[in-house]
Amino acid sequence: MSSGAATSGDMQAAAVQAGEPAAEPAGVALITTLGCTHCKQAKAALQEAGLRFEVHELTDQIEVLARVTSVTGHATVPQVFVGGQLLGGAAELQAALADGSLQQRLQSVADAALPAELQAILSSKGAAQGAAADDAAAAAAGEGDQHSRLQQLAAGLRDELASSSRDRSFSLQRAVEWVQQQQQACTAEAAAAALARLQAAQLLAIAVPAGSRDAELPLSLQLAQQRPHLRLRLVADAPPPQRWSQPLNGQFAWFGPARPAEQVAASLRQSLLRLYDRHLTADGRRVRYAALTANPEWQQFVAAAAELQKVDLSGLSSREQRVACFINIYNVLVVHALLVFGAAQGTFSRLRWFDSVSYLIGGQRFSSNDIEHGVLRGNKPSPASLLCLLGKPQWAGPTFRPGDPRAALAVSPPDPRIHFALNCGAASCPAIRVFTPASLEAGLEAAAQAFCTGEVRVEKARGQVELSMIFKWYGADFGSKQQLLEFLAAHLPPAGPAGELRGLLAAQGADAIQLAFRPYDWSTNAAD
Repeated sequence: MSSGAATSGDMQAAAVQAGEPAAEPAGVALITTLGCTHCKQAKAALQEAGLRFEVHELTDQIEVLARVTSVTGHATVPQVFVGGQLLGGAAELQAALADGSLQQRLQSVADAALPAELQAILSSKGAAQGAAADDAAAAAAGEGDQHSRLQQLAAGLRDELASSSRDRSFSLQRAVEWVQQQQQACTAEAAAAALARLQAAQLLAIAVPAGSRDAELPLSLQLAQQRPHLRLRLVADAPPPQRWSQPLNGQFAWFGPARPAEQVAASLRQSLLRLYDRHLTADGRRVRYAALTANPEWQQFVAAAAELQKVDLSGLSSREQRVACFINIYNVLVVHALLVFGAAQGTFSRLRWFDSVSYLIGGQRFSSNDIEHGVLRGNKPSPASLLCLLGKPQWAGPTFRPGDPRAALAVSPPDPRIHFALNCGAASCPAIRVFTPASLEAGLEAAAQAFCTGEVRVEKARGQVELSMIFKWYGADFGSKQQLLEFLAAHLPPAGPAGELRGLLAAQGADAIQLAFRPYDWSTNAAD
């Protein structure tokens, strides 16, 4: 596709992929991201109305999305265009469909759905993507047959050896013998080499958790002769963690080196977002979690998360690399934990949940609290720690104690906009996104604007601002009350709320403005 990702399968014939020829031009164009409730609603509304539309999905193209929003002046998605003009978002689209004005407008529209300036931006993106796709396809062509053969070999091992074992494991000697039996005139050395290729492809592992002494032994004929009873297990059969304290990506050892940390984190986030979006309900508000975890791509994601074990965290030399990388990892970790363990019930259980669920990253364990408070908040204590809850935050120690090597990753001073980029898995959380070092500023700014637009209300007549509990829990990250209100004014829509808040500040000052914090909604968005 030249300028957008494939539209969701449930859009059927009413949606056309951007850049593809159509019997008649699409009258409406959408700028969207994956996992976006309002994007899903907009597509469903157009589908129900039977109108043709094209989708430009920019989840992993934050630089392009930043250019689009700079042209349109809107930091939220979806952005709906008709006849070269911006109609608005999902609410404006639904209103125009309800009163018939959109259908009437389409009858007289002759121009392309997108304005020329955006067509140029998206066309340049499409050309770059097309070239990258061609290169990737050429590289994959040479590896496809080999990977297919490895998958067939793995399937045979599962059917013949793993299925007869209670823990799905089998001995190295038995595996070598079985491969020899399957391949005529196959020597023991060739059979061991085939198992080594499975190991290198992350399809087969030694049946011990990551970090164990034997975890990274390379499979070979010599090893088979020295340790014939060494147990192996297919990666797909690695047992899932049973307790919150067990790292979610530590059930088998990643074999060989890993890619750069920020690349692994972004790749995992993109994979999970695609799964997430595919299993959103039509209204975009709920996720079919049972169907998601039954999808074969879920097991591929779980296996891919093990690559974090081997990333080199010292390679995150810049602030932008660390922030982008750990935002992506946090968001992946929390959703992964929700899918495996489910949500914690009750305040104290929830506190323990966030302090327990973890990944092995670069050889060290990081819980979600370690990432949020230790890394992204500059090694501050959690506001849910006992001393903070007792009103004595000055006595609370840092998340990473002295001597902890993870403290070297702390981002200081922290950027308060991270709170709008972190997805805690609850209904009140900010929108989920994929971040890159190069696009960090644009991504954080867009996240802050989107969150403030949806979660902050200015009651001018009452001299009150109603806002999310996030601003109370993390108030110190935003500075004084004056600084917090100025931050809100800078990130609210300028046409109304921002001007009203600035007017209140000018008329009565920050101290006189009342702050009302809405109760936080901890319910999950599970549809099952």
